[in-house]
Amino acid sequence: MKRIEPRTARSGVARERRRRPSGDSYEVGYRKPPREHQFRPGQSGNRNGRPKGTKNAATTLREILDRRIEVRSGGTVRKIRVLDAILTRFAESALKGDTKAATFLLQRYDLAQPSNDPSANTTTPEEQEIIETYLEAYLKRNRSRT
Repeated sequence: MKRIEPRTARSGVARERRRRPSGDSYEVGYRKPPREHQFRPGQSGNRNGRPKGTKNAATTLREILDRRIEVRSGGTVRKIRVLDAILTRFAESALKGDTKAATFLLQRYDLAQPSNDPSANTTTPEEQEIIETYLEAYLKRNRSRT
């Protein structure tokens, strides 16, 4: 019986088959399609992809909340942002006794306030020492490059 050797990418026969007959040194293989099957300049592999100018949810939400609307306060009409109007309504509800609205506003107020409390520093002295050691090594490495 004749022994048949398995085809592998490393065998000389397979390598010769992968070379283009035009004589250039371009090899066809993994992530290297034949030139006639590559994308042409200006051609995309995803023709129906995201259209230019479409916005993600965060951008759309920001635009909605930043839009100005007319609000009547007493006898005057003012133009304020939608976000300001929503927070004003929450404040009015809280003043009327709505505890959920009051809780919501107070939580947002606490989040918006910068903390000057030294106990808010979450790094331990050991962690601070590691950070300083890393920064020294990083700065030393960058100085040696220049």
